[in-house]
Amino acid sequence: MTSHSDPPDSPPAGQTHALAQRHLNAGLTAASQGNWRAAVEAFQAAVDAAPEWSDGHHNLSIALTHAGDLPGALEAARRATERGPTSSAAWLNLGNLAARSNEIQTAQHAFQAVLKSDSTNTAAHLNLGLVLSAQNLWAEAVPHLEQAHRAQPNAIQTLVLLARALRYSGQAESAVRFLSEALDKAPEDILIRIERAVAHLALNDLTAAEHDANAAVARDPESVEAALVKVGHIRTRGKMAGARRGAGGDS
Repeated sequence: MTSHSDPPDSPPAGQTHALAQRHLNAGLTAASQGNWRAAVEAFQAAVDAAPEWSDGHHNLSIALTHAGDLPGALEAARRATERGPTSSAAWLNLGNLAARSNEIQTAQHAFQAVLKSDSTNTAAHLNLGLVLSAQNLWAEAVPHLEQAHRAQPNAIQTLVLLARALRYSGQAESAVRFLSEALDKAPEDILIRIERAVAHLALNDLTAAEHDANAAVARDPESVEAALVKVGHIRTRGKMAGARRGAGGDS
């Protein structure tokens, strides 16, 4: 259950060592069988035997998550990072649970803690980008989403979120470039097409926006999102045309 890239620490030496390790092993066996209630009991026993052992709390947190006890899992995750402040696996788990619990600042701090010790951790970059985006901190999110995109260039959702962050941070041209490169590889992907239409709108390139919106609707006429993009484009074009007519320009 502990990440292979972040080896588990050892329980404290002494008479509790064998007992804590035995409970941990029992928990791992139960977890491998999908018996999460038994895993929780075993990991809790390991924690009781060696309360300062970070790995016991970390595994307890994961088991509690699978057992459906999110508040308990979050508390165990906090204890794991307190006792193992250099454990990237423990911090990543805390960040994920805090994000699910809408504790955004805790999640942000946790993902930043991962990156302090593992600056190339793709999951931490992606999740930190998501957390920053949720706070409308688009410019701050961009470098983390770029890192995640470089690591997983075929992950469409990451690409779309990166393009959105670029657009909201005033870099719509870069958004169009990323999306165009992706469409060259996947010309039928409707999410990329929709996002590029919106990016073109941000640049006031109404012809290109209409082209992408029409292509999205043609690809999936039932797509509500695609239809809304097209409607938004038409309304934007109408407002701009009206403004030109009101100023005495060409109709």
